Amino acid sequence: MMREIFDGLKSLASITKSVEGLEKKMDRMLDGMEGMRSELRDVDKRVVRLEEARDSTRADVRASLMQDLAQMFVGLNHRLSDLEGKYSQLKVEVERVSRKHPDKKKRMIP
Repeated sequence: MMREIFDGLKSLASITKSVEGLEKKMDRMLDGMEGMRSELRDVDKRVVRLEEARDSTRADVRASLMQDLAQMFVGLNHRLSDLEGKYSQLKVEVERVSRKHPDKKKRMIP
């Protein structure tokens, strides 16, 4: 009977050691999971920063393009004004020549 009690105690001690080993493994796993959660939070923060940078870059590119377009329109407006001035000068020249040579007016394009 003593032997059975002793064997039972040995068996109980073995089970206790196994449970303690499992508890240690679970603690390590939980620590690992907490580390992964921390890494995920860091990744989330990086993703947010990248999205903000992307949005900022888009806004910068958009502003730059708008500025370039505005400069192009200003340049085109100046060229148009120059062409209108040259056209007016040509009209005056045509009128002047047509007054001097009325027969050439038909061949000239105003």
